[in-house]
Order: sequence, then C-alpha cells, then structure tokens
Amino acid sequence: MFAQLGVSAGPACTGGGRLARRQPIDRASTLAAPELPASNSLRSTTVKRAARLALLASIALLSACNLPPGELSAPPIFEYSKTAEGDVRWITRPLVSYQRQGERREVDVLWPIGRWKAEGRERRMWLLPIYNKWVNETPEGELDSDTILLPFMWGDDPAQGRYFAMLPLAGTLKGLFAQERIDLGLFPLYARVTNRSQSVRARRSHHVLWPIFNKVNGKHDRGWRFFPFYAQYSSNNDRGEPHYERRSILWPIWVNNREGLDSTRPTHLRWFFPFYAATDSPTIRRRAYLWPLLQYERDDRRERRRLTVFPFAFAWGKNVRQYDLWPVFGVRSSPTYFRQSLLWLIQRYERAEVDSFLTENFWFLPFVQYHRRRDLIAHTESVRGRVWPFGSYRRSAEGKRELYIPDLLILPDEDHFEPLYARLWRLYRYTDNGPTGGVRWDLLWGLFGGERLDNSSRLSLFGGLFFRERRGDDVAWRIFYIPFGSTESSSEPGEE
Repeated sequence: MFAQLGVSAGPACTGGGRLARRQPIDRASTLAAPELPASNSLRSTTVKRAARLALLASIALLSACNLPPGELSAPPIFEYSKTAEGDVRWITRPLVSYQRQGERREVDVLWPIGRWKAEGRERRMWLLPIYNKWVNETPEGELDSDTILLPFMWGDDPAQGRYFAMLPLAGTLKGLFAQERIDLGLFPLYARVTNRSQSVRARRSHHVLWPIFNKVNGKHDRGWRFFPFYAQYSSNNDRGEPHYERRSILWPIWVNNREGLDSTRPTHLRWFFPFYAATDSPTIRRRAYLWPLLQYERDDRRERRRLTVFPFAFAWGKNVRQYDLWPVFGVRSSPTYFRQSLLWLIQRYERAEVDSFLTENFWFLPFVQYHRRRDLIAHTESVRGRVWPFGSYRRSAEGKRELYIPDLLILPDEDHFEPLYARLWRLYRYTDNGPTGGVRWDLLWGLFGGERLDNSSRLSLFGGLFFRERRGDDVAWRIFYIPFGSTESSSEPGEE
C-alpha cells in the first residue's frame, strides 16, 4: 500500500504483513543497545527520551500497517485516504485537514480559525479574526473579489470597479451589503449609500452621526430620520403607486407603518408600546395589550384563532390545537406538524411532514439528541442519535451505520469539527457499510481492530503484534510480525 501511495513504509511495516514483503532483519544489531559511559548522565537521559519517542512513533506506525489499499493512518494524529475516483483526504490533528472531491478543494487550519475553499468559479479563505477574502469568477472571465485585512478592506467589482477603505473610518465600498456604493468619512460621523445602476430603485442615503441623522432621496424613495425622536419614509413602485409609508415618534414608543400598499394584501401596523398594538390585513387581525401579557390573533385564511394570556397560550381552529404554559410545558398539533416541549428548549419533540419527507427531532439538552428523516416515496430513512458524552450513532439512507464511543461534541458537525477534532477522544469506532461494504471496528485509535468482508476477515491486536487474516479457506497468522500459515492470503490484492 505504501508503494501505491508513494510513501516509504520503513522497517516497521516490512514484517510480512499486507503492506509490504517481509525483509530480513539483523535481530542482533537491532536489539543490541549501545554502551554509554556511566558518568555521562545527560547523554543517557537524552537517549532514553529518544527511545521512548521512537517507541511511540513505532506503535502509531504499526497501527497503520493493517489498513486496506488507499489508506494510511497513524491514529489519532494522522489519516490519509484516496478513493478509486481520485478523491483525497488527509488530516493532521488537531492542526490541519485537506480534502479534494471533484472540483472542490478544502483546507481547514485549527477550524474555525483558518479555512481555504475552492469550488468551481468561487474561492473563499479566512484567518480569523483579521483576514477574509472572497473571489468569484464571472461567466465572462472577470474576477469579483473582496478582501479584508483589518483594518483595511479592498476589492474589485466588475460593474463598479476597484475600491479601498480603512474600516470603519474612511474609504469606499462597492457591491457590498446589497448596496452599489458606500462612502465612509470618519464613520459613524458620516456615511453615504448610493444606488444608481437600477433606475427603478435608484436612491441616495446620507447618514450623519449614524444612526441619529439620516436623509433618503431618489426617484421613488424619500424620507428622513432624527433618531429616536421622529422618522418618516415613503416609497412608490415603478408605476408611481404607493408601496409603503412608515412613521415613528420616540421609536419604539409610537409606530405607524403601512406595508404592501400596491399588493392584494396590504398591512397596517399601529404600535403604542407597550400598551397597545394592532395589525390588520384582509385575512389577518392581531391585537396586543400590555405586550406580551395579552395577545389575540385571527387568521381567516387558515381559519385559526390564537390567544395568549402570558404565560398561557392557546390556539384552535381548522385542524390545529395548541396549549402552552411557557416555559414549563407546551403542545401544538396539526395534520402535518406536532410539537411538545418541557422547560422550553431543554426538552422538545417535533414531527413534521413536508412534501414527501417525514422528519422527527427529539432532544433533552445537553444529554440526548435524536433525529430521523424518512422518505415516504422511496421508503428510506436516515437516523442520527447521541447520548452525550457517552457516544453517538448514525444510519444513512443508503444503509451505512456508524457508532462512536465516547463523543464529546454536543452538536454534530460532520464537515469540520468532527473530522479535525473528534477522533482525538473517540476511543471506539464501528462502521458497517451495508451488505456489500463490509464491517470495520477499532479500539484505542487502532491498537485493536478488525474488518469483515464477504469472504474474508482480519483481526489485529496490539498494533499488529498479533494478527489473523482469513480469505476463504486460507488462514494466515502473524505473531510479533512473523508470518505463519498461508503467506498468499496475507499479501496485497493483486500481488503475486
């Protein structure tokens, strides 16, 4: 296998195992210890420390000598794998990981501190908290890039050109925050936001002592603000019809907003905090008195009603029921959704049917988590469970099963945290790849392990000191790296 990977196995892996042919070893020269002067205690201590490090490195390397082709491992620190399709993944824990899958390339360094990702026309990299860069190549071959190296930010926008700013004091930003151009002058002392390219929404907004003073003017937008004392804004659509009108006095004490005036369901919001609030539309009516103590909602489109007398909440109507005593207990049900909770987020169960999928979630934080997603058409399901900190279990829709003991992560993150860190504390792993994929397990980072395929099996103890392999009717043994039995069954597939 090492030859396939372009790596020299060294003498540790040439003991007649699957990775390389066994080579003659001069045991006398190997076992003989050098003579050291009795008076030279410093050199003796150095040699002893070097011997201990060599022993640890040898155990780690020997644990890797029984892996299938395309894999190299010195658990729990180093792992390398390469698939037949050319996908590559290597990890040096807890420092760095690299993954190549198709067009995607990813490098994580002490995640989430450092990251580099390239996929298709996009590039993304960061080194928190001082550096961040985005690069996107347009179909015409132009580069759209934005770079932050605190306190500086610069970039190149294909439509607007280059820009530079020293955040947050001065400079210009282009094509960011859904705005065409942002000019900063000793911000928050002054800022100007400009949009010109889209004539329908062309506007310019000036900020002085942000967020206190603001003035907006444009083809369809007008308004000003002296926060928090008074504000008024209005906007029209491209036909000149009113789109929204917003006013506030001593925000959020008094608010009067009219939204969606050019739609079939305009909404009118009145707010006199905290005594009274009202929202009206053609299908929904809401009222609140001494919010959040007393609230009422009527939804004519869904034929539902909701009443809240804090901390109690009730809902009733067409196919819906809700009874809550927040945050102690709550239940809500409908034909496609059910929710039950205790102590709000501490214990919760949800079941939802969306399109052709049925999803179930249960948790009792931080100890128990369960997730199930079922495809009602294909009749397949995936399951994920965790009993923190003892272990976790997964079963994919394709039938792959995984078990990890222990598992210290409270929330799953299969893309970053788990590959780079979780192997350090997962003492036992079990993987069942389905009917044709075989079963693998290892204990104490590969010190003990085994694998079972259709017509073969392997068992390794103490990093390969004791090894047994069966292929069909042939059985091979290896004790202290000395092979016994059939040598052909312990060779690499394809070797002669």
